[in-house]
Amino acid sequence: MQSRNGSIAADTALPTTPVKSLAYLGLVGALLLAATFSGEILFAVAENGNASFQSLIVNVALPAIGILVVLTIVSALVGFRRLARAVVLGALFGVLATAALELVRNIGFYKFQSMPGQLPELMDGPDLLSNLLGWADHAWNGATLGITYALIMGGAPRTRRHWSGAVFGSLFGVIVGTGFLLSPVSRATGAGIFGSIEGMKYVYTVYLAHIAFGASLGVLVHRFGSSVPAIWQVTAKLLPRRVHSNVEITETSPFLS
Repeated sequence: MQSRNGSIAADTALPTTPVKSLAYLGLVGALLLAATFSGEILFAVAENGNASFQSLIVNVALPAIGILVVLTIVSALVGFRRLARAVVLGALFGVLATAALELVRNIGFYKFQSMPGQLPELMDGPDLLSNLLGWADHAWNGATLGITYALIMGGAPRTRRHWSGAVFGSLFGVIVGTGFLLSPVSRATGAGIFGSIEGMKYVYTVYLAHIAFGASLGVLVHRFGSSVPAIWQVTAKLLPRRVHSNVEITETSPFLS
């Protein structure tokens, strides 16, 4: 149903009943867990000495990827097509945003010597196979972070100004960058936790690279995922009607019509 200004009413994009809202949020939670355990957390766990990276790939990542794929298909089959699109778009845009991260990081690495090494090439090597696997894992981590962002934020905030997506994406990048600096992964680079060995130029490079990642991701998700609801908009459907009646989602993206 279209409103007078040509936008599409919220109920055409949001779950229409509390049961559907709960089912949607349940799927979002399961997808977020699958995305997390299929990539972004594994290297940190391995570097902390809890298990080898290879065993985590086989025993944790591959099953989690399978669950992620199955849940995405189930989401589409049960009528939550926008949720399935969020996963696909988030993965795609996460990989593209990783290229932006690498651009900034490599400038710091080669121009300013602010990084002690190429992290994807430090994984159980170096040799050609480990390097290839490291870069593939790096891209997949970008994809899972993209999925996480798309599932949480969707096309919010509801405006045609895509720079707003860059702002929220940059905040997401700062959060991810902080997590990286505080994790065992930072220690694995030789820079120490929060750059305790390498110094502030390392910290600046990490933050700038992740802000580039987040801003790129935020713009792309905002531009092409405008019909994907943010999780708080779905949650609002569970509140009294006078609260969620003001929630409106407009579909401005022809890509997702």
